[in-house]
Amino acid sequence: KTPVKLERVRLTRDAPTSLLLGHPWIWRDAFHTLPEAGTFVEVVDPRERSVAVGYTGIGPIGVRVLGGKRATIN
Repeated sequence: KTPVKLERVRLTRDAPTSLLLGHPWIWRDAFHTLPEAGTFVEVVDPRERSVAVGYTGIGPIGVRVLGGKRATIN
């Protein structure tokens, strides 16, 4: 199988504590920009370190988290 291509999205600051504790989403205002809703993304911090994988949401939820650093999506 071919892995899903993830678009990288950058947080405006270091990963929120809630994300590091396993919270399932990240608010939209935590990002510089986001692609259209439903896009699979790799979330990176301002230093380009991978912090989560998920997909973009609608409304105030920017990304719904599917897994931690570099999770595989089949």
